[in-house]
Amino acid sequence: MIPPFSLPSNPDQKIYLREATVSDAIDFAGVDEGHEEEVTTLFLNRLQLPEHYLDAGKWTADDRRLALFWYFLHTARDTVAPLPYDCRHCGQRHDWLLDLKALGENYKSIQGKAEREFDFEGEKIIVRPLTGADLEELEMLYLAVDEVGRKQGKTSGAYKKELARIKLQEELLVLNFPLDVVTDETERRQAKEKKVLALTSSQFAGLVEQVEAKLTEMEHGLESVYAEGRLYLLTPPHVCPNTKEREVTTRLRIPFRGIDYIPGI
Repeated sequence: MIPPFSLPSNPDQKIYLREATVSDAIDFAGVDEGHEEEVTTLFLNRLQLPEHYLDAGKWTADDRRLALFWYFLHTARDTVAPLPYDCRHCGQRHDWLLDLKALGENYKSIQGKAEREFDFEGEKIIVRPLTGADLEELEMLYLAVDEVGRKQGKTSGAYKKELARIKLQEELLVLNFPLDVVTDETERRQAKEKKVLALTSSQFAGLVEQVEAKLTEMEHGLESVYAEGRLYLLTPPHVCPNTKEREVTTRLRIPFRGIDYIPGI
């Protein structure tokens, strides 16, 4: 039995998962390589108990990350991982055996709602975290730009231009202007993009800075950090056993890829 957990972006919502069957694992294997967000949505939707179903495409990225890790913690035969590292405090090598449950049991719930408001250039902006559906959309864009890179090279103007457009889309997906008079989703997106494309470079930099600040306010889920385009989970502090005069600690980074937590055959 996998114990339920509260959705970090909405602590009032409980998520109930079952363990995957062999049949499920075969279907997960049927998703094309590189479509990690797509298979994550399939995995989380398939394994939810029907009476408590909540579309994982609407969960935040951090919700989905926690769910994958939670599933692993409660289905793996062994959750203890060796984490050897060279200590910067004493200069010695420590062989740390960490029970990964320590990462999953201390996840953070969001403070307030999963949206924030601020004023920008006389308009109200609403910021919301990326959802699973957003991640799937970005995934397809990145796969497309990777193809451009393979054909024309990653130093080509075509590749760099498409990469810049994807970075713009990442910003557009999390921010919303007050476009209540526009009901069609395609028209809303076009109007939003038109507004942003008309900004000066300095205005856009200021907008991005405020958006990132609001996203930081909404941190939730597993404690993690982005570095050089990759996501890492942060371990609890490990106390150096060789420093006697004062307690000093080290926190390690564990690379995280969602596909690693989806069962296969």
